[in-house]
Amino acid sequence: MIKYFFEAAEGNSGTMEAENHLKNCAMEAESISKHGASSKSLMSRVSVFNVAFLALFVVALFVVGCDDDGDDDNAKVDANVPVTSVTVTSTGNVNQITTQGGTLQMLADVQPDNATDKSVTWSISPPTGVATISANGLLTAVSNGVVKVRATANDGSNLFGERDITIAAAGGSSQNPQPFTITAVVQNGSAHNNLISKVAAYVWVEEEGVVDEYGDPKWEKIELASGNYANGGFTMTLPETLDDKFLENILDSEFGDMGTANPTNAKICAIHKSEFEAYSSNGTNVGYFFHGSYYDPEIWALYVYADREVSVTADESDFLMTMSLKKGWNVVYVWYDDDDNHFISTTMPSIFQGMLWKFYGE
Repeated sequence: MIKYFFEAAEGNSGTMEAENHLKNCAMEAESISKHGASSKSLMSRVSVFNVAFLALFVVALFVVGCDDDGDDDNAKVDANVPVTSVTVTSTGNVNQITTQGGTLQMLADVQPDNATDKSVTWSISPPTGVATISANGLLTAVSNGVVKVRATANDGSNLFGERDITIAAAGGSSQNPQPFTITAVVQNGSAHNNLISKVAAYVWVEEEGVVDEYGDPKWEKIELASGNYANGGFTMTLPETLDDKFLENILDSEFGDMGTANPTNAKICAIHKSEFEAYSSNGTNVGYFFHGSYYDPEIWALYVYADREVSVTADESDFLMTMSLKKGWNVVYVWYDDDDNHFISTTMPSIFQGMLWKFYGE
């Protein structure tokens, strides 16, 4: 009997044998009834035997059925379909923004269609122009030029797609400077979510008429802007205009030390690479951020405000400076080559691809 119910649960052959066995038992019971057998115990034995056999047969089928269902469920849970490609497009397949402060909805085509996680993280880099982008991919123009829009898959594959968008007739012209918004996606940024609460941009300002114990001018650190740190990054908006106390003549700045400026009376304010400071929820300084190359710490970006249009030309052989600052905020790229030549430019060179924000803890 044990053999029958296992075979019945496993295949048709076992099922037919079980059915034949039941027919034989039924014929035996009918024969006993016809010949008037007087032993009720014999009938009871046959009946109990058959009932027990049927019960075991049903239980076996139920158990095997449950096992099969369980296997299917496990297969579904364990299935994970990775992303194989990310392609960036836009609404209407448009490649430019032509209105002041205009917007463009960027789109990410993530393949395959049945990928387990099709979400992406949006970021931008400014080869020449400046823009901001929301978590949902809405691109907003800030200043003219070209920006590179990137969508990176969130499934851990690190695959991404990119698209260049031209910004023309946007805000941030030399006559009408606009507030400048920085949207920073930080390298391994989520690992710092519990440590960092706030990011602030600082500049050092000379206190007029105040000197230290050595008779040197005394400097004060002043916060220009700040933003909350969340979801592995931060957003902050630098002010549209700066008071004169924040500005220094360009010839007195590090740029003036390297070259000649036109006009010479232009004034600037620079946020250097270590002056985006990180703070914990209790106000403790826990480190700083800078916008630099993923591979090379000698490649970074500065944020420079100018009170008017000004150009700077290097006057030293080991410097190559092609700075044409517009009125308002500008991104200035600084790097060294293999021969230790120093380069400064307002146009992002090709070696800057892969720029990102990095955190350096105290």
